[in-house]
Order: sequence, then structure tokens, then C-alpha cells
Amino acid sequence: MIDSTSTTGTSSTMTSTATAGMLTMIITTSTIQTSTMASITTTTTMAMITSTTTTQTSTITTSTTTQTSTIIASTATTTTAMMTISTTIQTSTITASTTATTTARMITSTTTQTSTIIASTATTTTAMMTISTTIQTSTFTASATTTTTAMMTASTTTVTTTMMTTSTTTQTSAIIASTTTTTTAMITITSTIQTSTITASTTTTTTAMMTISATTTTTAMMTISTTTQTSTIVTRSTIQTSTITTSATTTTTAMITISTTIQTSTITISTTTTTTAMMTISTTIQTSTFTASATTTTTAMMTASTTATTTAMMTTSTTTQTSTITASTTTSTTAMMTTSTITETSTMTSSTTITETSTMINSFTTTSVSTTSTSSMTATIPR
Repeated sequence: MIDSTSTTGTSSTMTSTATAGMLTMIITTSTIQTSTMASITTTTTMAMITSTTTTQTSTITTSTTTQTSTIIASTATTTTAMMTISTTIQTSTITASTTATTTARMITSTTTQTSTIIASTATTTTAMMTISTTIQTSTFTASATTTTTAMMTASTTTVTTTMMTTSTTTQTSAIIASTTTTTTAMITITSTIQTSTITASTTTTTTAMMTISATTTTTAMMTISTTTQTSTIVTRSTIQTSTITTSATTTTTAMITISTTIQTSTITISTTTTTTAMMTISTTIQTSTFTASATTTTTAMMTASTTATTTAMMTTSTTTQTSTITASTTTSTTAMMTTSTITETSTMTSSTTITETSTMINSFTTTSVSTTSTSSMTATIPR
């Protein structure tokens, strides 16, 4: 509690921490506001293809391997603060979108693998003010890690009699998003309007193409989220808590026989954060911090052997692919005042889309999986 007005004891202190966007209206002396958003995305893709046929002479071992990794990070953050003598309106909007695209193609003893990660960051802060003290801090941290491992051993046999045993591919995707919002408010003379909006969308697209006799089996399982929201309002103080948990699991099984592979992985991550604050009576100190880290690891191994025989037996292998995305957001807002009205609205939208497509020439399989998770929370505190 800070007495910043007069000796009569009329004092007010407001502290707000939000990862989501926040619209706050405050009228009186000092305001301290903090916005924090942490987004962690981890995508791991592992593909292992083993095809073996042993019968006579010829052996061919992969010839060309090309691997390219590009990382570009871009994030735009805009913060604007305007202040007038009576009413404070503050709006914060955070929009985060992540798109991951993985394409794999296979063509006779040549392997091409490309990984691209794009993340951009820009921060703009504008402040206009009149009388008094306001401290506002926005912090955004985003880290993305993508690991792609591809191993392929292919052997081809030309025969009169052929026996084939298909394989098993397991792909698991887990997306966990958790958000906690705590709001406590006590008001003194005037009104406060606070609005929070969070929109997060993640799109993952995986495409696989193979030339020459190939067999692909794709199994997809998706478990869409669980959302828990709790709002509690106490006479002089308001405590609001919202928790959103979204989990998605994708299982993909792919089996490939015979030799060629071209694999391309592309991951694009763009985050934009915009914060606007309008305040009455005060000086504004505004700080914005953005940290983005992206790590991409790509490993490719390929061995191809061809044998011409009278009789051939083929047994394909097992491929396991695992993707995990975890995003957690915590927002805390505390305001103390004496007479007035507080209206607070929080809206959270989280959507995740995963699309997987496998295409083959000779053997054709296509699988598409999409998951959408949406959560929203609204709390109104009349005083």
C-alpha cells in the first residue's frame, strides 16, 4: 500500500502482472503494472525407416546428403500509454501464432534435408502522460526447440516371388497450455475497466512423398484439451484464477520399403505482442522485454542396398515420432482503491491445428489430423 496522494490517508496501489493482454482503467495517483508472457514450444520429429532384404550381390550406399538450416526470428511488440486527468483505460493484446511444416520426400540414393525456422521480434513503445506516477512493465519470453532425426535403411530386391511384412509407425504429439490468472481489486474513487485477451494458434503441417514402390501406414490419435477455469470474488478484494490445459496426442505409424528419400523440414514461428495503456494522473515508466530462442537439430542417416534374386522377403521397420508443445501463461493483477466500479473481462482463445499428409507413388496413403482447442473466461466484478 502506497500513500501517494495526501496526508489524509487516501492512498492506492495497483500491481498487475499479465501474460495475456489487459485493458485497465485507473484514476488516482500511482500505478504499477506488469505484463509477463512466457511461451515455450518444443517440437520433436523422429523418423526411422529400416528395410532389409538379404540375398545376393549388389550393394548401394547413399550418395548425396544436403542439409540446410535457416533460423529467422521476428517478434513485434507495440506498447502505447496515454494519460488524462480522470479516467484510465488500458488495453493489452497478445497474439501468438506458431506454424510448423515438415515435408519428407524420397528418391533413389539421394537425401536432401532442409530445416527452416523463422522467428521475428520487434518492440515499439509509445507513452503520453499527465501528472503523477505509473510503472508498467511488459515481458515476453518465447523459446522454440525443433529436433528432427531421420534414419533410413532401404534395400530393394527384384524377384519372382515376393513376401512383404509391413511395419509400425508411432507418432505422438502432446500440446499442453496452462494459464493462471489472479486478480485482486480494492478501489478508491473512480472506475476501473480491465480486459484481457489471449489468442494463441499453432499449426503443424507434415507432408511425406515417396517415389518407387513404397508402403506407408499412418495412424493418428488426437486428444483435445481440458480446460479448467475458476473465478472467485471477495468483498474488498477480487481473486480470479483461470487455468487452461490443452493436451493433444498424435500417433503416426509409417513404414517405407525401398530406397529413395528427400526430406524437408520447415518451421515458422512468429509472435506479435501489442500493449496499449491509457492512464489518468501520473508519470509513466514502461519497460518491454522480449527473449526468443530457437534451436533446430537435424540428423539424417541413409543406407540403401539393392539385390536381384529369385526369391525375396521384405520386412519393414518401426518409426516413432514424438512432438511435444508446452505453453504456460501466468497473469496476476492486484488493485487497491476505495469507492467505484471494477469491470474485468478475460478472454482466452487457444487453437492448435496439426495436419499430416503422406503421399506415395505406387502405394498411396493420406492422413490428415486437425485439433482445435478453444477456451474462454469472463469475470465481472461490480463494486
